[in-house]
Amino acid sequence: NRGESLREKKNDAVYILAKDYGYISQSDFDKRDVKFDENYEIIKREKLAKKMEKIEDIESELASQDVIEKVYAIFSDLSPLTKSDYEYLKTVRGLDEDTIKSTYFTMPYCTQGFMRKLGNKLKEVGLSDEDLIGVPGFYFDEEKGKIAFIGAKGIGIKVKDYEGCINRIQIRLTKPKVDKKTGKQLRYSWFSSAKKNLGCGSGSPVDISYPNIPYEDMKAVVFITEGKFKSERINQVFDSVSISVQGITSWKDKILPEIKGISEKVVLKGVFLCYDADMSVNPQVYQQCKLMVENELGGYFPLNNVFMVTWDASLGKGIDDLIDNGNKDAVKKIPFTKYVKIFDKFLGAYEKNEKNEIIDSKTKKVMDKDSLYIDYMERVFPYI
Repeated sequence: NRGESLREKKNDAVYILAKDYGYISQSDFDKRDVKFDENYEIIKREKLAKKMEKIEDIESELASQDVIEKVYAIFSDLSPLTKSDYEYLKTVRGLDEDTIKSTYFTMPYCTQGFMRKLGNKLKEVGLSDEDLIGVPGFYFDEEKGKIAFIGAKGIGIKVKDYEGCINRIQIRLTKPKVDKKTGKQLRYSWFSSAKKNLGCGSGSPVDISYPNIPYEDMKAVVFITEGKFKSERINQVFDSVSISVQGITSWKDKILPEIKGISEKVVLKGVFLCYDADMSVNPQVYQQCKLMVENELGGYFPLNNVFMVTWDASLGKGIDDLIDNGNKDAVKKIPFTKYVKIFDKFLGAYEKNEKNEIIDSKTKKVMDKDSLYIDYMERVFPYI
């Protein structure tokens, strides 16, 4: 009887440790009638209290760029691409080997084993687990009494500044989320822990991509587009630096500092605004482009060197689609100042409602995009 009691205690201890270290779930643990040792619970609570006291002394302000760069570099190295994610980037997105290796990884699961590996690697560069507080994506899990990170299934994308340093991580989700307000499917999200205990938001930084050629061989223009994959395809096909904004309003106070940094490496004489072809039926995007040129780009480049790049949307919606469809030579450019004159005249011919939406003069209903695009192709596109 004494031997059986000892074995039961050992088995219970194994289950307790397995739950504490994340090897089994809470539901699996609950299925077994584990008898807790009172001393174990006391010790566990004391350890948690000490850890909480130590963590609470750390403010959840954004960590330094040096810390963020080191953490994200280790984080991504510990989770290489799965075969399926690699094949997607290689075959569907058409990215080259160097680009894939330097920028993409498969998002890991927040397991005890992974966190242990991360902690060991952090020590090698002079950091500790506590340094994760302030790095977007990481937070303190009070229930488990340990630092954790946001879980998301998908491909991790390293967002870099003009020096090539990783400053954020974006995720291409395997399964899109649905926006509760608009009902739209969201394919991308940020590695952010803004709403978590001692977590930190990521913001919406711009991303800089360089082609895999010497700086002196790069074209003297910088493209501004929306989305990392578009940016990568521009690098490959046009031998140009590309800035990717994550949302049409995410340029403010971000574009110009990066362009100045890029100019330290690459001679830049002009800029190409390269949004999706259907921008022509989205006045909000156009207005943001105008503000960007007026407030940031126009003060750095001669206005005649700021170009709008567009094409027939039937050949491909985005620049990446256009390239993949074999239509890269179909792109057209026009000085932005001339484009503004033509496009403003085009927009001014329509009636607007109180929300400044274009409406059909006969039906007084908001004009559908297809009809507006037909008008655009007849009245604007031929002049580009």
